[in-house]
Amino acid sequence: MLKRITEALLFLYIFSIPIMKVPRLPIFEQKLQYSEIFFLLLIFIFFIGLLKNDVVLIKTKDLIINYIILLISGFYILITVSSSGYQLRSIIEFCGIFYLFISYFLFTQIIRDKNLWLRIIYFWCFLVVIVLLIGFIEYFSFSEFVSTHISKYSLLKNVSPFLVDRMQSTFRHPNMLASYLHISLIFLGTALVNKNNNKSLNFLLAFLAFFIIFASFLTKSRIFAGTLLTLYLFLARFKNKFLYLFRIFVLVFLVIALAFAVFSVIWYVFPVKVNFNKGKIPDIAFNVEYFPYYFYQKASIDMIRKHPFFGVGIGMFNKNLINYINLEGAEHSFQMFHPDYAFGQDPHSMQVKSRGVDPHSTYLGWAAEIGLIGVGFIILFLLSLILQVINLYKKTHGEDKLICWIFIAGLIGFLVNGLYIDILTFRHFWFFLVIISSFVNLQNKNILKYENTIS
Repeated sequence: MLKRITEALLFLYIFSIPIMKVPRLPIFEQKLQYSEIFFLLLIFIFFIGLLKNDVVLIKTKDLIINYIILLISGFYILITVSSSGYQLRSIIEFCGIFYLFISYFLFTQIIRDKNLWLRIIYFWCFLVVIVLLIGFIEYFSFSEFVSTHISKYSLLKNVSPFLVDRMQSTFRHPNMLASYLHISLIFLGTALVNKNNNKSLNFLLAFLAFFIIFASFLTKSRIFAGTLLTLYLFLARFKNKFLYLFRIFVLVFLVIALAFAVFSVIWYVFPVKVNFNKGKIPDIAFNVEYFPYYFYQKASIDMIRKHPFFGVGIGMFNKNLINYINLEGAEHSFQMFHPDYAFGQDPHSMQVKSRGVDPHSTYLGWAAEIGLIGVGFIILFLLSLILQVINLYKKTHGEDKLICWIFIAGLIGFLVNGLYIDILTFRHFWFFLVIISSFVNLQNKNILKYENTIS
């Protein structure tokens, strides 16, 4: 009975992850999501199971290593709260990070059989269909619900909405949807290699993969580059001639997407003017300006230099930004988007002064807030997980080996995306890590059983 309730709550938690358009609350703003309701219920039931001895903790070597690294990271991040002077914003942010660490522990303890693991994968694939349907309906209906602020800039007012609007579906921001679709593509890959699938199901999954990639493109997010990298690495595993041609096609778009992602973090090129002179080579003029993100990331580096060990405090980048940023330079950059914008007016300068802006980099943002040692622990955790998957890859064959490869490709894609987006605050990213750890744990358990049988 307890097991069935736990599984039902787990699926409700997964179902609620994409529903991120929540009302703003005092103090917490939009940090509290609907998924927290099911998380709290799961914690309660899990501890009831422990007290009644219905649940025995999984204590495999790989999981224990990961738990220890996260525990040390948690204590170190707690120390960085003191750098903020124990401000409420920093304490709330620490609680949010600790919640993600606890969720990793809880879900890796709950997912303890391959059947449940597979059902989660297929349920996620079903769920992404709903997310895509909502996203496509909103995007192609030009709904105000989905339109982002970029289409309202005066410089772009005459441009087609298809070029400037970004799909976000049930998420608050297109980057959140893009990362969710990235994970969905990875899970879809694990479902596709399942040898128990029939041809019709594989066709539907492949068809769904196309729409996931297309929707990821419509988010107009830099995360699309990491998604293409994962897709390319996955295709590189196969020798099929058709897939070889498709891989070349993906590689071309990958190079373009990566170059754009890295280049556009620093520079903004708009508009590009081309003058055609009869009988002569056309003159091309680029209007190059620093992108606003450049100033935020430069501020991150300055924070790291001044506070290399404990940072400015978890969650305090925004509040400290005004002390490190060249506001005049950022204002001039912002005016590239909005020529009618007057310096010192809303929304830009007031946003920087009052709320700050995300640094748009996992490594720079986290290093600025929790110091180089703190971000080192987080990177150590991710590298530990990659090494665990690589070790399993060496020991397995067939379908399981392919799944390991997909997870390695997925993790590499996300690590690259971490250069220009914060990946560590997404609930779906941490659930992705849970799925990987659970797979490694279950497969190692099966290998150990097999070795004991033949010995």
